[in-house]
Amino acid sequence: MLVQLPYRFICPAIIAITFLFSNQIAAQSGVIEVHTTAFARVSVPLQLDKSSDMGFGLIAANNGGEVTLNFDGTREVTSGDVAFIPGQTGDVHAAAFEAKGHPHSDVQILFPTTMEISNGSETMSLTLLSSVGTSANLFDNPPANRLFFEMGAVLEIGPDQEPGEYEGTFSISVVYE
Repeated sequence: MLVQLPYRFICPAIIAITFLFSNQIAAQSGVIEVHTTAFARVSVPLQLDKSSDMGFGLIAANNGGEVTLNFDGTREVTSGDVAFIPGQTGDVHAAAFEAKGHPHSDVQILFPTTMEISNGSETMSLTLLSSVGTSANLFDNPPANRLFFEMGAVLEIGPDQEPGEYEGTFSISVVYE
């Protein structure tokens, strides 16, 4: 037995079925949207402070040679014929610095490897040395976020080095790696 439905019931049923299928098709072929967040953390800037300058003290040049200024502020004749005048040390100490920055950060210490100090037209050469090298994780050391380090040097004194006060400057900086 076949049941015939009046036309007024068939049309709304077809429209409803078409609407359901068209929504599924639109959902499958539509754009999928996802939200994300952008963020940034601003850290403390690097800071470098000088505690003291470098000083080799009073040295007798004699026939020339090399004097090493150690990181602990002591000095020693490493070659040649130079001498320290007993009781007349003068101002002897390594250059000292304090670096501050973000905890557990790797930084690089930048400085020239050599420089000259002068007294008028007379010069002497220095080879600069750092107590922490040129690259390290500097801020693992107490107190937090700080590192104290020194700069020493090897001073080359000529055989006929003119007596006098010799002076020169060099720049040092730290950068995040």
